[in-house]
Amino acid sequence: QLGIDVFWLDFDIFLVRNPLPQLRNAAEGYDLLMGYDYDSDCLCNGFFYLRARPVTHRWLFEMVRWLYDHPYEHDQRAISAFLDYTERTAAELDDLPPRPRWFVFDVNNAFINF
Repeated sequence: QLGIDVFWLDFDIFLVRNPLPQLRNAAEGYDLLMGYDYDSDCLCNGFFYLRARPVTHRWLFEMVRWLYDHPYEHDQRAISAFLDYTERTAAELDDLPPRPRWFVFDVNNAFINF
């Protein structure tokens, strides 16, 4: 709501070099970039980038509110389900908020996740 983009990093993420130049290029045309684990074909919420847009605000707000009401669900599965990716939760697809334009970080060259 303040117009500030967010790049979330878990505390166990190690940056080899400044990610901002590649982040700016990768985010072109997207509202959300997600980390990705190519070994298991799943999204990784250890690092992600959210652009300050109404659609990302609503999506994130609705997902966090849903997680609050469903504490038995895992946050990483919820992110994937709310993006209509590989995971499912107790949430009904028809009840989910509009998805932001999203993609995964380039895991082959720039944003490698082990």
